[in-house]
Amino acid sequence: DAADVDTDSYEVLSTHPFCRGLRKEVVLAISRASKRWVFTTPGRIIVQEGTVKAEHSSLWIVTRGSVEVAESGQVLGTLETSGIFGDSVAFGRCDQQPFSVKVLQLPVIAWCLPAAELQQVLRSHPAAVAIMDEFVDQQEKRVIWPRVSRLIMLSHTGPNFTKQLLKKALVKHFRAFSTIWSPYQTQTSMRVVVCGKVLVQKNTPSDFELKS
Repeated sequence: DAADVDTDSYEVLSTHPFCRGLRKEVVLAISRASKRWVFTTPGRIIVQEGTVKAEHSSLWIVTRGSVEVAESGQVLGTLETSGIFGDSVAFGRCDQQPFSVKVLQLPVIAWCLPAAELQQVLRSHPAAVAIMDEFVDQQEKRVIWPRVSRLIMLSHTGPNFTKQLLKKALVKHFRAFSTIWSPYQTQTSMRVVVCGKVLVQKNTPSDFELKS
């Protein structure tokens, strides 16, 4: 496995779905800051679940081959030449990597964009934020949705129902020790935990009394 500099980076990345819709100067900035990696070792772990080190917070753009995405030892799915990974931390949505990503179909060619460089691109080109966010949101839903669709509460529904639900569902990230749900807040949606662990605390009747 090795990294090298590819002078044709713009031509390669400009055709990738992640970069479609972005202005030329944005793609140029991404290509200049990215390094091309070629992985030839089967099963090589590129991103390790739970990693918090800065050097492992890069965004990876896959242009050849495929990788396997897993969480807590369970395979969630695969990403191919139209995918990206490492985005949860690179975009600042999580403090640590929520998934492990390993080499599946050889060779895997991926472009590595350090999180610091990505954040600089976003600051310099704020109009690109919404486009990138939309791509990340849609990919995250595709990766984790098979786990959601296997929930007991959805086991008796038809495929059309889950497809419609997927269109309306939103993926949200919560940092450690932050509140996901509280009886003191007005709730207008149902929340399903698909990755990670949560602590459920019991409220006493006095918690619901009005305080002066």
